[in-house]
Amino acid sequence: MGGMVETVRLFRKKEEDTWAVFMLEFFKMIGCITSDYILPVQMDKVDSMFAAELTEPCDVTILWNLRPQEIDEIMAQFQNGNSENFISVNVVREKEKNSKTFQYFQNSGKQTFAVQILNKIWKNNRRIRNEILFLLDAYTKSDLFFYWYNKGNLKFVQEYYPLKGIEGRNTDKRKEAYQITFEKGFQCYNKLISKENEYRSYYYRFALIHLQHELNSIGGLMSGKFVFYAQNLLEQAKQLKSDYPEQIRIHYLQAAISETDSLFLWDAEAYYLNAILKFEKKYPKGKIGYFLYYKLGKYYEKKRKNIEKAEIYYRMAVEYHPTEFRSLYKIGKIEEQKRHYNAAAKAANDIIKNVLNGYELSKLMPKEQIYIYKSYVLLGDIFSSRGFYTHAIVGYRRALKVSDSTSSLFQIFEGQNVGSDNNKFEAVMKSCMPKQAVYRKMINVASKTNNVELVDECFVGMNRGE
Repeated sequence: MGGMVETVRLFRKKEEDTWAVFMLEFFKMIGCITSDYILPVQMDKVDSMFAAELTEPCDVTILWNLRPQEIDEIMAQFQNGNSENFISVNVVREKEKNSKTFQYFQNSGKQTFAVQILNKIWKNNRRIRNEILFLLDAYTKSDLFFYWYNKGNLKFVQEYYPLKGIEGRNTDKRKEAYQITFEKGFQCYNKLISKENEYRSYYYRFALIHLQHELNSIGGLMSGKFVFYAQNLLEQAKQLKSDYPEQIRIHYLQAAISETDSLFLWDAEAYYLNAILKFEKKYPKGKIGYFLYYKLGKYYEKKRKNIEKAEIYYRMAVEYHPTEFRSLYKIGKIEEQKRHYNAAAKAANDIIKNVLNGYELSKLMPKEQIYIYKSYVLLGDIFSSRGFYTHAIVGYRRALKVSDSTSSLFQIFEGQNVGSDNNKFEAVMKSCMPKQAVYRKMINVASKTNNVELVDECFVGMNRGE
C-alpha cells in the first residue's frame, strides 16, 4: 500500500492534531477503540481508514484530517510577521495563539468533534449519541483531556525514578501532579455516577469502570492505596463482557485491573491472551494488536519478573509493528544486559531514526522525547562498556540536549485554567530525563580517560541542580 506514514508523524504535522490526540484518549475512556495507539493511514486518499477500528464500522479518518475554519483563522491571525519583528512581540503573539487554540479545544473543537464525528458514527441511535455527548461534556469540562494525557508520564517517572530513589527529582511537584490528576478524575467520576440509574449503554458502563480503575492507578502512585476494590471492578467488567462479548477492549481492561491487585495478578495473563486471540481472529492480516504484546511483555517483566518471556512478547510487538519504540527500547536494554552490544545499539538507533526522523526536539510529543533521551543514554552506556569513550560522551551529550528541550505541547496550555498544573507536568516530564544520572556516567567515563576538564564541567552542571 502506497503513501503509508506513521500516524505519530501525523500528530505533529498540524496544529489541530493535538485535539485528535486528546480525542484518542476519550475513545479509550469510553471503550470504543480496539487499539491504544493509532497505526498508519494512507495519506494519499481522503477516504483512508483509521487503523484502530471503532466498535461501529465507519470511516473516521476525518478526525485526523479535520481542518476547521476556526483553526485556519487562528493560524493566519498569528503568523509571525517580518524577520525584523522584535522577539518579545513574537513571544506574546505565540502565547496569544496558544490561548486561542486552547479555547478552540474547549469550545468549537468539542462542538466540531460532536457534529462531525459522533453524529456520523451514532447518527441512527440518538439515545447512545446523547450518552456519549454527556461523557464528552464531562471529559472536557473536567479538563480531563489534558490530565489524562499527562498521566502516562506520571506512571513512567514513578516506574523508572521512584520518589524515594536517588533520581527522585521534583518530588513536591510530582506529588502535586498526582493529587490534581486524582481530583480532576474524581470530579469527572462524580458527574458520571450521577447518571448511573439513567444511562446503561456499553460506552457509559465501560467509562465508569475505566475511570474507577484509573483513579486506583493514580491512588497507587500517590500512596499505594486504592479507592475501589479490584474485585468489584472485575465483576462489573465480567457482566459488561457477558452483555457485549465481542468488545475486545473489555479483556484489556480486565487485564489492567488485575495487575493492580496481587490477588488477581495471575489472571491478567489470561485476559491479555484472550484479547490477543480475539484480536487476531478479527484482524488475521492486519497485525494491529501489537500494543497487546507490548503490554503482555511488560506484565511479565514487571509483575512476574520473567524477563525471558517478556522478551518474547516485546519481539512479537516489534515484529507486528517495527517502529514500536517502547518495545524496541525494552529489547535494547535486554540485549545490553546480555552484552549483545551491536543488537542493543541497533535497537537504540532504530528508535532515534523512527521517532526523531528529522523533527525538531520541541515538536516531539513528551513521551517520544523521553525515549529519545533514554536511547541516547543507552548508546552512551554501550560505547562506554566497549571502551569507545569518545563515542560514549557524544551519546551522553545528546541525551543532555534532549533533556533541555520542552515539548511544544505544553505551550498550548500556558495562561489557561490548567496553566499552573501545566508547570507541574512539565517538571514531571523533566524528571523522566534526569541530567544528574547522565553527568555521573560522564564523570565515570572521564575518570577512565583522565579528562579533568570534563569532570569539572559535569560537577558544575550537577551543582546547578540540573
